[in-house]
Amino acid sequence: WCYYKNNVDTGKLFGCLYNYYAVIDPRGIAPQGYHVADTNDYHILIEKLGDSDTAGGILKDTTKNLAQSWQSPNTGASNLIGFTALPGGARFTGGTGLGGEAYFWTSTLSPSLQAYLYKLRKDARYINRFYYDKPDGYSVRCVKNIN
Repeated sequence: WCYYKNNVDTGKLFGCLYNYYAVIDPRGIAPQGYHVADTNDYHILIEKLGDSDTAGGILKDTTKNLAQSWQSPNTGASNLIGFTALPGGARFTGGTGLGGEAYFWTSTLSPSLQAYLYKLRKDARYINRFYYDKPDGYSVRCVKNIN
């Protein structure tokens, strides 16, 4: 794991960025009783919020004028369900997207063994699934296990 551009203060606001190897490490990065969200968890969440065209806005934090705020325009942001997605950016070749993008790894691999993640943008309501390089650093969301 790391902080965005190795800045501890940025880490205090946005949390850590993890590579995919940390996501699947058998020691686990999720607290006891939780797991790193997989694509099925995100599919259920997006379906409950309507569809991927608008769910991203519903997940984004709406706080204004704070260091962790989304840059303008924070299109479609409502934080309706309290997910409070923050624009923590990404880590690859330095860093990118702080203030304008949020990326969340999943624990799911694509059929070609690439790692899936979900992306939110400051200028969009949608949430998109992509796959990126496993050494890159992105945020992680954990889901409480239901037994």
